[in-house]
Amino acid sequence: MITAPQLHHGVGHDHDDWFYYPEPIYPYPTYIAPAPAAPPPQNVWYRCDAPPGFYPYVETCPGGWRTVPAAPSDLNQAPPPPPEPPPR
Repeated sequence: MITAPQLHHGVGHDHDDWFYYPEPIYPYPTYIAPAPAAPPPQNVWYRCDAPPGFYPYVETCPGGWRTVPAAPSDLNQAPPPPPEPPPR
């Protein structure tokens, strides 16, 4: 806080003078804001349409992988098993 200089009486001088003695100015500390929190990781599974299935049961997906949101009740479960191949 900066205030007006204070008036002091000259002591220890041969004459009776009044003089201004400025108050010391202290800088404010530098404020460093905390870093923003990172968003929680998304829980997703990777699904392939051809051949149909989920990673890692289907290892390659020529058409590209789709991300499928994992349902909250399914977070601790593995993705569904791949379908059984048709009989020969």
